[in-house]
Amino acid sequence: MQPVAPPHHFEQLTMLRSRFTLLRPTPPGAIGAINAAVMLPLCWHQQQWCFLITRRSLTLRHHPGQLSFPGGRIDLGETAWQAAQRELF
Repeated sequence: MQPVAPPHHFEQLTMLRSRFTLLRPTPPGAIGAINAAVMLPLCWHQQQWCFLITRRSLTLRHHPGQLSFPGGRIDLGETAWQAAQRELF
């Protein structure tokens, strides 16, 4: 998916992208480890770049009402990318 923005902003996007790296998940079976993934959606809004965040439901047991990036637990047989996409959509 390519960002939709004025062409002169692609240099800024490239610089921002270089600051983020894909972290490798904790090895399977690590004590207490829960593999999860988040997505950092970058949006062009009102002539500036913004991150899209979500507000967690107030009915959740953990961290209700908190602001967060879309993401969640990685299900069995799923990649980090697939988990983040599933949570985003």
